[in-house]
Amino acid sequence: MVTRAAGDEAVMNLIIGSLQPLHVVEHPDFISLITTLQPNRTVMCRRTLRSRIAEASKQMKQKLVKMLGNQAFVVTTTDCWTAYGKSYIGVTVHWIDSVYSVYSAPPSPGKSHI
Repeated sequence: MVTRAAGDEAVMNLIIGSLQPLHVVEHPDFISLITTLQPNRTVMCRRTLRSRIAEASKQMKQKLVKMLGNQAFVVTTTDCWTAYGKSYIGVTVHWIDSVYSVYSAPPSPGKSHI
């Protein structure tokens, strides 16, 4: 049995990682999927998902600032693109620690390697 917290985190990571709109969690087919896998489970609403994503982003930022504060050098990469008349930019920071382990921090909380 999967805990509620683990299930909710998996849903959040799915939505973030697959770039789905938040309202997917309120779609009848998505709700059916979740309740088929765990019959007594309710699915979090879009507002709850939005607040959890915001909190995860805040925690990731705090952790990243702390980790980068210990680094002598960092490198950033950017990716800019347009789609359907909108402009986007992605920024990733890369660094090597004192034991030569390579790290990258993508902008998405669900994909963090921190």
